[in-house]
Amino acid sequence: SRSSRSSRSSRSSISNTGYHLQYFGSDGREHTLQVKHGQLWHKSEGGITSQVGKLSIERSASGAEIRDKTFGPASLSQKKARQLEAMVLHTSTILEEVSPRKPAQEKVEEKEEKQQAEHVEACLRSLNLEPEVEAKVETAPWKTEAMDDQMDGDVDGLILRQLRGKPGSISFEERDHEFEFRSYATVGMPDSITTCGVVYYEVELLYIQGHSQFGFATSEFKVDTSGCDEDGAGDDDKSWVVDGSRRRRWHNGEKMWGCSWTMGDVIGVAANVDLGKIAVSKNGDWFSGQLGVVFWSEKIKAGVYACLSAKESRFRVNLDGDTHGSFRHGPPLEEVWNREAVGAKHLDLMTALGDYASTLMQQGRYSAAEPVTKERFEISRNILGAQHPDTLTALGDYASTLLSLGRKIEAELLQRERLEICRDVFGAEHPDMLRVLSDYATSLSGLGRFKEAEVLERQCLEKSRKVLGEEHPNTLVALAAYASTLTSLGRYIEAEPLQKKCLETSRQVHGTEHPASLAALGSYAETLSNRGQYSEAEPLEKDCLEMSRKVFGAEHPSALKALGNYARTLSDLGRYSEAEPLEEKNLEVSLRVNGAEHPDTLRALYNYAQTLSRLGRYSEAEPLQIKHLQLSSKSLGTWHPDTLLALGSYASALSSRGLSDEAEPLRMECLNASLNTLDAEHPATLAWLGNYASTVSSLGRYSEAESLEQTCLEHSTRVLGAEHPATLVALGNYGRTLSGQGRDAEAEPLQLQRLEISRKVLGPRHPDTLLAMYNYSQTLENLGRSAEAEPVARDCLVWYREALGPQHPDTVDAAALLAGILRGLGSNEEAAGLEEECAALRP
Repeated sequence: SRSSRSSRSSRSSISNTGYHLQYFGSDGREHTLQVKHGQLWHKSEGGITSQVGKLSIERSASGAEIRDKTFGPASLSQKKARQLEAMVLHTSTILEEVSPRKPAQEKVEEKEEKQQAEHVEACLRSLNLEPEVEAKVETAPWKTEAMDDQMDGDVDGLILRQLRGKPGSISFEERDHEFEFRSYATVGMPDSITTCGVVYYEVELLYIQGHSQFGFATSEFKVDTSGCDEDGAGDDDKSWVVDGSRRRRWHNGEKMWGCSWTMGDVIGVAANVDLGKIAVSKNGDWFSGQLGVVFWSEKIKAGVYACLSAKESRFRVNLDGDTHGSFRHGPPLEEVWNREAVGAKHLDLMTALGDYASTLMQQGRYSAAEPVTKERFEISRNILGAQHPDTLTALGDYASTLLSLGRKIEAELLQRERLEICRDVFGAEHPDMLRVLSDYATSLSGLGRFKEAEVLERQCLEKSRKVLGEEHPNTLVALAAYASTLTSLGRYIEAEPLQKKCLETSRQVHGTEHPASLAALGSYAETLSNRGQYSEAEPLEKDCLEMSRKVFGAEHPSALKALGNYARTLSDLGRYSEAEPLEEKNLEVSLRVNGAEHPDTLRALYNYAQTLSRLGRYSEAEPLQIKHLQLSSKSLGTWHPDTLLALGSYASALSSRGLSDEAEPLRMECLNASLNTLDAEHPATLAWLGNYASTVSSLGRYSEAESLEQTCLEHSTRVLGAEHPATLVALGNYGRTLSGQGRDAEAEPLQLQRLEISRKVLGPRHPDTLLAMYNYSQTLENLGRSAEAEPVARDCLVWYREALGPQHPDTVDAAALLAGILRGLGSNEEAAGLEEECAALRP
């Protein structure tokens, strides 16, 4: 035996040197034995390479016969036998001496053995048996084409071949049975399905830069090596895998898994087909944490085969514990399958609850989902503990459900708790922290804390791009969240190209009607609308509404949001009569589906009241505005941006009734709150500044108003651009205040500038353009230029009647202005008729 030989002190000097010995076996094929890295390897003429763990040798007078169950018997000359012994001395292979056969048997076969020995001797006479430097040793080549018929672990019918991924994404080294995954791909043994009993294999992790997923698949698992299918094992309901690189279990999507692995670990994967269970071990351990049974499904009982997906990884696979050496650890004992503590039943219960809650959320049934997500979180916390990854995922899902229900304060508290625990458990640089940070940032945005959210979302986006790539779904989520927060911060110019890119990439990755693509379309259109590009936004929002109704149904929250955005843009376009019934319908359904205090319902209430005011139906709008203010203050808090909208809307109602003295302190409160929560140049702050200045002007405090309006105009021009509708309003208000001070000569060019830009941007008959016409004709009249003012005022009245109707307050004001101009021009009869009309319509 090897232990009886000379000292192994020489091994260190030979371990980096390779020997190889070639001979013909009894099968008539050429064979090679080779020493490398302290192991003896065998390679046959057919190309199959395997490690030799134990070798039998039987000596005879003419030489020796070697036997191995992998490559069969062979006869060697005495010289070759001695060479083999020297080679084995420097390996871990066991060389077992076999007693010589009985003389009678040896005599019967002596002639045949002699002939074989002579044949082998003749064939190998010219071989050089001197040691070679390892770099010169011929090893099995790495194959780079797609795995198909021959790139496999072809062992007695066990064949691992490529099932998914691009051609050339995998290399295979036959000698070591090692796989290297350059890009994402999947391999498996669909021709070796196990339909009863236990099937087991081991994977030794040699290198992990990306991720690796090991498990099983059924015969229905889709095979596609064209590179078109980018999904891997576990992405459908026909396969089950675990991923210790990312701490995930995968079956028809991902779930948190409380185990991890690293280079050097040996992962055991077993399926008990009779029980419908799959179990996993790490370095022989089946019992720690969530090791052991990880899946339990009736589908497994139909039969499964080994299936693996990986990216930027390299590992060695042992399929049978024989061909490529014995298993390092071996399949699970019976107690593993019967183990219940934190086992499959608990995992399946939490998985079932999570799947059910996910379905309810996708259907927009947030109220129904809330108790389910809460139950899942509480069960996970009780069974697995507060710091377990599954518990933290359940906590995040519960918080997200609360946020969808508009319970934003509760959601933020839970997401903050989750973030703090995850930092302690995973560390700040763990990949899972990306999602945790993103969820917390979303909760901050829900509370109107946009500046804090923007910092976190920018970090998430940068890391996601670096780690996952531009087109990864999680990167798209991070991009959408960051762009949305930029919009909330009023940074529309920065947000628009990001949202456009998000829309284009999402359509490319998911398709046009995917929920993520529809959300991206709605966000992009909303930003266009915020930039005053209503005509561009309107067809996009109409498309979003139609597709949302088709995909989700008319009463799904996503469809209701699309309806609200579309109606608001119609209103911004001055198409109040079209917008009003849509907004009334949106409010009605949102009240029924979401409840009175839900943020979406409050926004629908605000939009409907605004449109009623624009239609001049102030008596209908005011009670809605008061209700909106009460509900927003209760559910969102006093300083939330949406509550400020409600307060400002109520102040506008007071102003429309001539109660500017009561509106003034409310608008001051809105302005100060916006300055504290946002910043001085946020579009919302500029709007509050303009509204407050307008109220001050209506109170006759022109000097104070002028300074405020000049500041508002300068900031709006810089932040939003000279042609933005909000800038045009600021320009008009500033001109009107100058007129109020008798400075019509200064006001006239400003009013004309506003009118010309408004005609260009909004159209000649938009209500904002008509207001600009009204103000300009009034300024001309004040300057004594009645002949110039008359045609402008006349067109203004005609178009007001068409757009808003004869009874609208703005139409009545336009009629009164034209009547005054006509009086100045001597057209008393026509003026009298208009004056009678106005008197009849004024309250």
